[in-house]
Amino acid sequence: MSTDGERRIETPEQLAEALRIAAELEHGLCCQYLFAGFTLRRTLKDFKGAAITKAQRRHVMALTQGWAMQIMMVARQEMEHLAIVINLQTALGQPPHLARPNFPVPLGTYPIDAHFCLERVEETTLERFLFYERPDYLANDLPFHDPGCCDKTFQPPRQELLRGLQFASLQELYQEIAAAYNELPAAELFRGSAARQVQSSAVQWSSRVSVPQVTNRAQAALAIAQIAFEGEGIGENPISPNSHFARFAIVNREFQQLRRELPDADPALPVACNPAAGDEIPDGATRITDPAAVLAMRLFDDGYFLMLAMLRGFFETYQGNFGTFPTFPGAAPNSALFLEAFYPFMTMFIRPLGELICRLPAGPDQPGKNAGPAFTLSPDGPPGMMDLDWYADRLAALDRDSQALYELLADKGTYGKAAVQAAERQWQVLRRMRLNLPRLWQEGVLNP
Repeated sequence: MSTDGERRIETPEQLAEALRIAAELEHGLCCQYLFAGFTLRRTLKDFKGAAITKAQRRHVMALTQGWAMQIMMVARQEMEHLAIVINLQTALGQPPHLARPNFPVPLGTYPIDAHFCLERVEETTLERFLFYERPDYLANDLPFHDPGCCDKTFQPPRQELLRGLQFASLQELYQEIAAAYNELPAAELFRGSAARQVQSSAVQWSSRVSVPQVTNRAQAALAIAQIAFEGEGIGENPISPNSHFARFAIVNREFQQLRRELPDADPALPVACNPAAGDEIPDGATRITDPAAVLAMRLFDDGYFLMLAMLRGFFETYQGNFGTFPTFPGAAPNSALFLEAFYPFMTMFIRPLGELICRLPAGPDQPGKNAGPAFTLSPDGPPGMMDLDWYADRLAALDRDSQALYELLADKGTYGKAAVQAAERQWQVLRRMRLNLPRLWQEGVLNP
């Protein structure tokens, strides 16, 4: 936060850059939280070979089920926060920003002294999550020195971001953004189309998802305050138990107690840090070579990219109407993208496939380690497309790869019955999505 009394964000262009960084941070946090949640041991089979009794395994499972619920709730709200940032970008006349750096993100990429990396649930991971979400007034009480991703530190020269704007926390970044919305000329802040503001009240999201419209200073202030309230708990004293910081504090406290009581009870699967597959492996990543894991990771990345493309297409073509009776050109395709991206992809593809990958072996070069989703994204992010053939071709490719994964797991016979069944369900989901898309594109119905 500026200490010299001068506003750091002085132009709409600087504000657009600040919102771009905010979008990347919300997106990156969501991926990290999802990855950690995928690594939790959730069934008795996940404890195969563990040196604890069956009763102790059930005790750990009871804890991890609760932790998964907390972590997934936070991840879902990070997507909500990303949607709010997109509304702020839309108000400014900017396109939605859905790109981000790939993992691991070196220290110094952002002015936040913590790595952005994909790690299983363990002590340092939870402390890093608390660091991301902690309110600034607790900074001295909760110091955190990030040892790096899996004890590897990557620190390139610190970049000069935002033309002089610096921030040490998410709270500080949003304080700068809020100050800009309070002080810059309104005509420059709200030059985008109000009809393109996506509101949860007009779209059938979960009742626990709140995305407000942003068309004036007061609405912008409330939207930014919502992000701070849900993340750091700012606005309540004591901190809201529903804030991200409070949720992670609960998980961390229970994790520490479990390790004291049962030091041999590892609540997370042995998932490799920053897993990556392919010819080019980023510095700090772990190469995955098991054939089924590599195929599943590629399937995950391709589906993740397509989901983001659908989200961008939805946000860019939304015009304040949504549903069974299209009232503007492109309403049915816009509804189709929503219906494919927000439900089948998020709830029936990303999570189940991510959890499956975390239960596949990493390969002979990483004995005892499991694979994990890499969340790999091209540097430019997803395109904004409104072409049925483009989406249909990619869904068809996902369908074929999903079938190939199922057949590989079934043929090998060494990956276990649960993995084969999970892959078969995944294939069925993608087959239904591929068949549903053309109908939704033409009809725009809300209840397929």
